[in-house]
Formats: sequence, C-alpha cells, structure tokens
Amino acid sequence: MALVPLTCAQGEQSTEQLLRQAFLYDNVNDCFVLKTNASSSGGGSATSGTLTQPAMTTVSAEVLASASYSSAVITNTTDEVVYLGLGFVPTITAYTISIGTGESYIINSGEYTGVINGITASNPTSGNLNVTALS
Repeated sequence: MALVPLTCAQGEQSTEQLLRQAFLYDNVNDCFVLKTNASSSGGGSATSGTLTQPAMTTVSAEVLASASYSSAVITNTTDEVVYLGLGFVPTITAYTISIGTGESYIINSGEYTGVINGITASNPTSGNLNVTALS
C-alpha cells in the first residue's frame, strides 16, 4: 500500500510527527495501527469491536448506524470505489470521502458518531466493506 504524502506549513509539525501521534508500528504484523486516545472523546478507550460487511451497490446503503460506535475503521474490499456520506445519502458526485479498492477510512474517537451511508458508481463484482465499529 502506498502512503499519501502529507504537507505541513512552515513551523507546523512534520509529517513524521503527525503520523507518530496517530499510529503505532506493529512489528509482528508489519503494519501501522491506530493509537487510541482516551482523552480525545472524554469517554475513555473503546473496549469492544463489531465487524460488519455491508454489500455496496449503486443504491445507497447504511454503513454505520448513528451512535452505534465511538470510532471505526472502514476498509473497501470491493473492486469499485466506494463513496461515503457522513450524515447524508451520498452520490458519486456529492460525497464526504471516496475509498478506493484496498483503502481504509478511519474515524477517530470523538470525531463523528452519526450515520454513515455508502454507494458505488457500478455494482461491484466482488468484495464488501469491512466495517469495524469500536465502542
């Protein structure tokens, strides 16, 4: 997986500093994992996770229910780009974020806990979303 370069204005934190604040490197699994920060939400760390795999189509579907999570990881395993709407029904031209095949979207604790809907431009021939809701 390729990393997307981040840029910072002069005097701000470096990209490496920003990544170290949000992620830890897992040597055993050779990947980065999201740090949990109990103080960011005021409610403590997540203690459980629930995996769902909603099928994505050209008809908008609910990805996560409102207030069913404190943070979440959404990974696209379909062969199509998935368009997400945070708090609204997305279209392929009006959406909050797009997630390409094999990419993930992470919602940190305290950032957003409303409903999330998803849609694709074409019906995928394989895969689903892997959605881990932490609470």
